[in-house]
Amino acid sequence: MDGADTLSAALLGLSLSFCLFYIAIQRSKALRSRFLSSPKPLQKSFVFFIVTPLFVTPFIATARFSAGSHPMLGLVAVSATVAGLAVILASFRQIGLVPSIRDKADLVTTGIYAFVRHPIYSGTLLTYMGLLLWSCSLVNLVHLPLCLLAYAAMVAVEEKNLVIEYGDAYRNYMARVRHRLFPLIY
Repeated sequence: MDGADTLSAALLGLSLSFCLFYIAIQRSKALRSRFLSSPKPLQKSFVFFIVTPLFVTPFIATARFSAGSHPMLGLVAVSATVAGLAVILASFRQIGLVPSIRDKADLVTTGIYAFVRHPIYSGTLLTYMGLLLWSCSLVNLVHLPLCLLAYAAMVAVEEKNLVIEYGDAYRNYMARVRHRLFPLIY
């Protein structure tokens, strides 16, 4: 591994460690309450340390080949990356930049949220798929499945909390929007 791969692997490990800690916080009512009562800048910093390394890692990994020399693969890779970023931005536009920290608000079920229940994760995974196709690296080959597992675990925990927070409104939303991350798949 070269320097970029070492940095990418370290960032991935750091971020996944924070993801596990986030899951532990969300699973424990006492820890979640303490986290949500801590100062907002501290909460935002914690989320920043989960999101930033996880999101940056595939961009800096060293390529083993580039889809730029394969026009159709390059088109698919760029399309997936751009579509993923568009989904993320549309999601943030609807619920804010750090939705897990905001005070209880109305449940958002329209727009991008009418297709999947967790579009920020969906967009992020789509972006990662595009980056993997564009620049196949060992780190990205490991990154995508690990993130898929981490996000699936985070979604499961978050949905339990959303049912507690929103009750029947969230249960009705789950019945209407059946897929968590990808329409017709999961």
